[in-house]
Amino acid sequence: DAVCQLMVAETDGLIDYGVAEPQARQFSALTAMRDFIPVVKLVEQTGKDMFSVFSTYRDVREYLGYDSLLDLLENVQMRSRWDKMAQRSMRKQFMEILFRLVRAVCDEADCNSNTFFSRHRDQIRKWQTQCQEIQASPPVNLHPFTVLAELIESLTN
Repeated sequence: DAVCQLMVAETDGLIDYGVAEPQARQFSALTAMRDFIPVVKLVEQTGKDMFSVFSTYRDVREYLGYDSLLDLLENVQMRSRWDKMAQRSMRKQFMEILFRLVRAVCDEADCNSNTFFSRHRDQIRKWQTQCQEIQASPPVNLHPFTVLAELIESLTN
């Protein structure tokens, strides 16, 4: 039910932007399915309700600009097989950090990402500054992503 409520809200938002209803519903379903498995696992681990956890997962992902960061990561040209494996590993690491971060938000701030992030204001400011720098000058290797991963992971400790 929680997933359905969020899908309806997202569908309505897309329709408001001029997307045709059938396409808006399909897009909302795809987005929800991408996050479904980690959210179910988080519901089990935190004991929180599906709606709260799903909302928190999407809020954290959006607030941190995770999708654009992962797009930047995917756009780094990897030359060797080892580089490509490292890139996949880095993506997996970011997703694991997101999972732990959402769990921390649910456990420490009762699924309220604003409360959680306000407690970690300095680290969030650093994250945002570094993300702006990386977007302004797209990286040619994985080094900036390693720094970002370490920074955001510090919020889960």
